[in-house]
Amino acid sequence: MLDLQLDMKGAMDRVGAAKDQVPLAMSHTMNRLVYEIAVGDNGSGVLRKETDRKLDKGAERFTLSGFQYRRSTKKDLIAEVVAEYSGGRLAPNGLYKKGGSGANKREYLRTILNGGKVLPPQGIGREKLLEPITSVVRLNKHGNFTKKAFTNLRGQAARAGALRPGGDPILAGTKNKPKLKIAKRGKKKGQPVGKAAKYFWGHPKNKEKSDENYGLWERMGRSQKYPYGRKIRKVFQAGRESREQKRMVQGREISNRHFMRNYSKQFLKSFAMAMRTSHRRSRVIDSFNERRKT
Repeated sequence: MLDLQLDMKGAMDRVGAAKDQVPLAMSHTMNRLVYEIAVGDNGSGVLRKETDRKLDKGAERFTLSGFQYRRSTKKDLIAEVVAEYSGGRLAPNGLYKKGGSGANKREYLRTILNGGKVLPPQGIGREKLLEPITSVVRLNKHGNFTKKAFTNLRGQAARAGALRPGGDPILAGTKNKPKLKIAKRGKKKGQPVGKAAKYFWGHPKNKEKSDENYGLWERMGRSQKYPYGRKIRKVFQAGRESREQKRMVQGREISNRHFMRNYSKQFLKSFAMAMRTSHRRSRVIDSFNERRKT
């Protein structure tokens, strides 16, 4: 996202006799600025704040932690601000640790920063996007659905379908332990009794088989008289292979602007720090040499 390489010769020309402290001062300047851009004190980094502001209802902590950085040294004056997309972590010293599952868990951050086509997560076997109907699904404070919410609803549909593969059975029992029950007496003798599963996966029979209509559906108003409910509503749409998203955060421009605005002021602070360090080191060396002489 942002690579920093500075002109050390120009800085040395300005400080004259103290030029041996310039590499340390420049490295400290770069490190401080990339830290402010990517992370910041208490998570107040420039990119994190802007992303949290731009996303509706704010950004998840996992999303913001995708902004990371690598420090420079006085012998390697290159520092980086990185947007990490796989769910791993780049340590400030440059060591990289992969994410747990190997999937690109933060790939969506790429489209937040650059815009473009949103695809299903890689490495988990899903070929279609999973999109909640926001007026139906309970979302968290950031406007996202939790994995637990989906697997719970999807699991109810799966448990019901497993009792009669390829069918759409009327079941008794509980939602976690549905069972087939056949009436032994009365008008429905020999017929299944109960209700159809509250959720089912696929295309509804009375709707066109399209990407828009494929997903997880809920049967509403189920009863003994209307085991399949009075109506249905879509809970998750899962038919689209991709969708377009506009660019939401101008990460590179924001980073460059912050760096250019604060470089000179930070360099003066860092140079003063480098000189203090140099003086302390000189006093320690002088004291050590005096002790050796005595």
